Amino acid sequence: MQRRTFLGLGAAAASLAAAGAFGGWTLFGPSGQPLLLSARDDADGKHYAVGYRLDGERAFATPVNERCHDVVPHPTLPLALFVGRRPSTESYLIDTRDGRLLQTLSSPAGRHFNGHAVFHKGGEWLYATEHDTTEPGRGVLGVYRLDAERLQRDGEHGTHGVGPHQLLWMPDGETLVVANGGIRTEAESR
Repeated sequence: MQRRTFLGLGAAAASLAAAGAFGGWTLFGPSGQPLLLSARDDADGKHYAVGYRLDGERAFATPVNERCHDVVPHPTLPLALFVGRRPSTESYLIDTRDGRLLQTLSSPAGRHFNGHAVFHKGGEWLYATEHDTTEPGRGVLGVYRLDAERLQRDGEHGTHGVGPHQLLWMPDGETLVVANGGIRTEAESR
C-alpha cells in the first residue's frame, strides 16, 4: 500500500469514527481490525449483511431473508444487529468476527420492525422501533435483553406517535429520543 493511500484511508477512518456512520456504512471495531458494516443486495435481488476491512477486503457477506436498513454494533462484544427495513418481520444478529448468523430475530405477532434499534451503553438491552399492526399507526419501542448471544423480547413501551423510525441516545447515555415519523407503513406499502 502506498503512503498516500494509507494516509487517505486513515483520514477517512478518523472521519467515520468521529461520525459513527457514513453513507449507510457503520464503522465497528471493539477489538481487532475495524470493519465497515452495511447491508447490500446483489443483481438477483438477494440480501446480505456485509463487513469490509478498511483496505477494501470483504470480511463477510452473510445471506439474510429481508433487506436491512440499519446496522447496530454492540458496544463491547463483536456482535451487530442488522435491522430489517420498515416494515419488516426480521432482523439479524451477526458475529462480526466471521459473519456467522447467530440469530434471526423475528418480530412478535402483531408487530413489525421499523428499521432502527440501539443498544444501551452496557450492551445488555436493545431497543427497536416497531409498529403495532393490530392498531395501525400506533408506534411502539420493543425492549430486548441480550443473553448468551441471543436477544429475547422483554416488553415494549408506546412511543405516543405514528411511525417511529430513528432513535438515538442523548449525551447523558440514559435519555432515549425516538423520532415518530408520522407515516403509517403497513407491509402492503413495501
